[in-house]
Amino acid sequence: MILDTLKKHGILFANCRGQGYDNASNMTGVYKGVSSRLENENKLAKFSPCAAHSLNLCGTHAAECCPEVVTFFGVVQKVYVIFHGSSERWDLLKDIIGDSLHPFSSTRWSARIQSVRPFAAHLSGLKTALESLLDFNLTAQVKADVKGFIKYVSSFKCVLMSSIWFKALKMIDDRSKVLQARSATIDIEVKNIDGLIRDLESLKGKCPAILAECKLWQQV
Repeated sequence: MILDTLKKHGILFANCRGQGYDNASNMTGVYKGVSSRLENENKLAKFSPCAAHSLNLCGTHAAECCPEVVTFFGVVQKVYVIFHGSSERWDLLKDIIGDSLHPFSSTRWSARIQSVRPFAAHLSGLKTALESLLDFNLTAQVKADVKGFIKYVSSFKCVLMSSIWFKALKMIDDRSKVLQARSATIDIEVKNIDGLIRDLESLKGKCPAILAECKLWQQV
């Protein structure tokens, strides 16, 4: 289909240099992937994976190796589902925190900042909204879930996860937007990925300050 489309528009494939796709196996497979089949037709059409998609995959795999992070994002998603499941609950949430919750995408890691932002900004309000849900006509299972969420959002662990991941995701989101720009070239991609690595490493050095910030936050 690609070769036929190029031919239709009068573009010589022999003059093409480089290919760029996401990391799906049907595109990147060494033997039957689109990139390898096109390289067999033109050795100069070297494949380069999408930088933004690769960045999302790095974030996904990094988080999946830490149980505490898996739990945190699981709660973020489930709290969204609890409130989004009813217009009455959703209105209650917006009345209390003056904001909305957002689901996160499993394929767009940088989009998770929209999910974490309300936890970083309105954690005490979220706790109040969850406690108010206990007055609603809920099933026994949902009520048990809500009590579990209240316990979790009241914990220092949740405060810490919210603070750290909001800061990290802000860094990732800023770089991801640059990588997705049509004008982004490979040298720009390399420069921004290197910059992101430095930013994340500097975040590790700020752990004492983040801990102090979270302790004050929990006392409020």
